[in-house]
Amino acid sequence: MFKCVILLLVQAAGRTSEALGAFWLSHWAATTGKAFMQGTPLTKDRTNFYVNIYALYGMLGVVGLTVRAILMAWHRLFASKTLYDNLTHSILRAPVAFFDGTL
Repeated sequence: MFKCVILLLVQAAGRTSEALGAFWLSHWAATTGKAFMQGTPLTKDRTNFYVNIYALYGMLGVVGLTVRAILMAWHRLFASKTLYDNLTHSILRAPVAFFDGTL
């Protein structure tokens, strides 16, 4: 259960970062448009600020998706190992009569 909660939190963080990146881009475009209409375009420092924040949201989204993929792969490997171990245990512990009737 703990693994599932962690996986969901990482997924939510990654998707939230992607959504915030889209909102930030919208805010940046609106600010740039307003500054242009007023005749005072954004300075290089101000533009770099917007680019850096947008890049941060993008990187957080990538990290979130990467961690999610690693956690899901780890969980799937654990599940397949458990399934294989249970199957092997059942087959090896089956009575000989089972094999006589099914072969």
